[in-house]
Amino acid sequence: MIRFLYEAHARRDIDGALSALTDDVSWPDVAGRRTLHGHDEARRYWTEQFATIDPSVSPLDVLDVEVTGDTARVRARQVVRDRSGNVLHEGTVVHVFTFDGELISGMHIEAE
Repeated sequence: MIRFLYEAHARRDIDGALSALTDDVSWPDVAGRRTLHGHDEARRYWTEQFATIDPSVSPLDVLDVEVTGDTARVRARQVVRDRSGNVLHEGTVVHVFTFDGELISGMHIEAE
């Protein structure tokens, strides 16, 4: 499901990305320094994000998965460009995903 989410994001397939998330998902808005809740807020966030910047996020490796199977930490390479192609940010981040069954119920970002 994590790979599917990254691939949907890369294609700018918001509906596909949302299909990997629970209806009440908690999702970070890093620039806004807040947590979004639910599909409507996540959709609005990605729609605005893709209109203003060009983010590219590629998973590098899974760092660990909790024994209970409900949490996974993924190191990802991130490049954020403005609409003219200028690099605004480049580096690695750690995405921590939580699951409810097979769907992603939340994500937050850890400093590496």
